[in-house]
Amino acid sequence: MTDNSPNDTPPMDDTLLKKLTFEDSRKAFLWLDIIEKIERSTNKEREIARIQADYKGKLKGLSTTNIYARMAAVYQDGLAGLVGKVAMRRVRMAEGLDVSACALPPSFVQWWKELVINYPRHKILPVWRQVMHRLINGEVIPGYECDWRGIWLREHPWEDVPPDDCPYKNDHRAGLHPRGWSYSTLFIYAPKRESYNGQNLRSFLSITHHEK
Repeated sequence: MTDNSPNDTPPMDDTLLKKLTFEDSRKAFLWLDIIEKIERSTNKEREIARIQADYKGKLKGLSTTNIYARMAAVYQDGLAGLVGKVAMRRVRMAEGLDVSACALPPSFVQWWKELVINYPRHKILPVWRQVMHRLINGEVIPGYECDWRGIWLREHPWEDVPPDDCPYKNDHRAGLHPRGWSYSTLFIYAPKRESYNGQNLRSFLSITHHEK
C-alpha cells in the first residue's frame, strides 16, 4: 500500500499506544483486525456479517454504519480514528488538555464532580440527566451563571435572541446539549469511586480542582 492510499490502515504508533488504557488498547487492536479483514475481503457485505457474529460481545457498535464510520475515521485521522473519540479524550485529559471544542468552566466541572460524588451508588447517567433537566427547566447553571438561553447565545453569537423553547434534550443519545456536555465527555470528568473512597469530600474536590 502507498502512504496516501485511502485503504491504508495506520501503523500502531507506540507513543500513543503507551498512553492508552489496557481496555482502549485492546479495542484498538480489535478494530484494526476488523478493518484489515474488510480491506482484504472481496465480498465486504458477507465479511461484515461474519465480523458481527465473531466479535459479538467483544466490541460494541458493530452495526454496518458504525463499522464504515470507524473505517472513515481511520482513513482521515489515522490511529486517533482507530482508537476512537472517547479514548482520545482520555489521553488528552491525562495530558492536561481540553477535551471539548468549548472548554468547560472550572466551577461547572467542580459542581458536576460534587453531584456525582453525592449521588447514591455513584451512578453517572442519572446525574447527567438531572443536570440536563435543570438546564431545560431554566435553572441558572453554576460556572455559566446563566440559564439555557445565555448558554445558547454564547454558542450562537450571530443570533440576537434565543429560541422560544429550549433546544436541548434530556437524551444522551440525541446529541442535543451544550458544547462539552455530551455524556461521554462529562463521564470522563466524573471522579471514579476508587479515587475518592475514604477521603474527605471537601479535600478530594479541592485536590482535583487544583490538578486541572
